[in-house]
Amino acid sequence: MLQTRRVTMVRGPATVRVRGGRCTVLAADVSDSVVNVRAGKALPFEHYETEERQEEEDGGPPGATITTTATIIETDGERWEADPARAGTWMWRRAARRLLLLPPLLEGNRKVIMIVGRADAGKSTFATFLANSALAAGLVPCVVDGDIGQGDLAPPGAMGAALLRAPATDLRDVRADLYEFVGDITPSAAAAGGLERVVAEKLRLLVGRARRLDNVDICIVNTDGYVSFGGGARYKAMLASQLRPDAAVVIGRGVPAQLQAALARKSLVMRVRSGAHIKTYQERMARRLEQYMRHVGAGSVTCDLAALRVIAVGGGPAGQQAIREKEGGEVVEGMFVGLGLAGRVVGFGIVEGITGNGDDRRGRTVVTIRTDTASFDAVYLSNILLKGGKEVRLFL
Repeated sequence: MLQTRRVTMVRGPATVRVRGGRCTVLAADVSDSVVNVRAGKALPFEHYETEERQEEEDGGPPGATITTTATIIETDGERWEADPARAGTWMWRRAARRLLLLPPLLEGNRKVIMIVGRADAGKSTFATFLANSALAAGLVPCVVDGDIGQGDLAPPGAMGAALLRAPATDLRDVRADLYEFVGDITPSAAAAGGLERVVAEKLRLLVGRARRLDNVDICIVNTDGYVSFGGGARYKAMLASQLRPDAAVVIGRGVPAQLQAALARKSLVMRVRSGAHIKTYQERMARRLEQYMRHVGAGSVTCDLAALRVIAVGGGPAGQQAIREKEGGEVVEGMFVGLGLAGRVVGFGIVEGITGNGDDRRGRTVVTIRTDTASFDAVYLSNILLKGGKEVRLFL
């Protein structure tokens, strides 16, 4: 049996129908199935043409017959044939095998792999491939998404972690098991006083919680693309110091040498090629807005503000006055918020309106939040407004 591998790249938005032979996307078997590729994303469909040689039967004509099984890929999106040596997952397979076999630094701990790279280097794609490879090896992976600007498992301004129970081609199709809320889309928000330490602490807490999930064998930690400008290298070194990963994977170019050296002092460093798909500004904004609304939902909840704890950007207590001072103003209406219950982030919403004392029949201050989360006792404020289909950043 001879197998010839081909790579067909498909750019979203697209629906892809796979028929015939064997086909994988990021180590997930998609043979004889339909795959949806979201806008702003390009996926490699790696398929194999299989040739089987059958010798003649007794008494039959001399020679042999060759049966070829080819994969047929049909799509309504943009597609192109790519060089298997430069596209797909071949360039990552050796690294994945080594990472999965790597023993944890501390015996008895769940292994932690930290992924580092500039924006659009392919960090999420590599995280998906590594998680699918872990599943194929009989391991239980947990993906921790620490990218507060362009994450897959949580909306912008938040982090998520998910136990992967089945292979995935896009982590946005996976429901998170855990959340943490930051309230801004970049750790370098200087006007907000700088959030690097807040992000590092939130990510450390999330990884610690993910390690304690049942049956987890490996935690794959994806990070944001803030690696060079300003304090990016220092910030990533701080993350590594907090997380103490067993290995750090540096994807592509653009990661400063001093950062790579700092990572090497903490753990094993592996460098892999980039599987980059550069997004336009419009694609980034559309993706962020989709993530906000997917996690907020279309429901609406009205509740007494006095019954809620109000938590400031960065995690400190803000008190209800932080909202009351903005009553009737433009700032509160449209604010993206996290919603908590018993000390844990359980959902997300958008403040639709607030009425002050005397406006309610019972003399309450009432807040209305767009959300599908029915039960919560805390509101986490953010520096993000969502109005008229646009994202606006503010600093409280």
